[in-house]
Amino acid sequence: MKSTSRRGSYAVEFALTAPLLLTLLAGIVDVSWYVHISTRVAHATAAGCRIGAYTGLDESPAAAAVEAAKAEWEVAGVEGAPDFEAKISGSAPDVRLQVVADMEYSGFFGYTAMPEWVSHTAVFRMAEQPE
Repeated sequence: MKSTSRRGSYAVEFALTAPLLLTLLAGIVDVSWYVHISTRVAHATAAGCRIGAYTGLDESPAAAAVEAAKAEWEVAGVEGAPDFEAKISGSAPDVRLQVVADMEYSGFFGYTAMPEWVSHTAVFRMAEQPE
């Protein structure tokens, strides 16, 4: 007789704890998705900057960096697209290429407070320096 009365209490305990556990699981998924997107943006930015840094100064390294970053992002297969911007700064013998990526972020479930933007900056020293 005791086992039948206990069976109902299991259902009540599950009903009380399930929403908390599901909310916790949704928060873990949201944070994991943010880290995934942030890592992909950082990887694409660094890859574009690396390609641009080894492009000759007379061949528009900033445009090559942006194109390479976009190509790397497409390979990632993640929805959405960051805005990539590149610029050359400094003077000889320390000319640098800087690539900046900004992407609006919306959470997977939206249960956790996450930043609205994912941003990353990569800076590489140009392989070819002006004389």
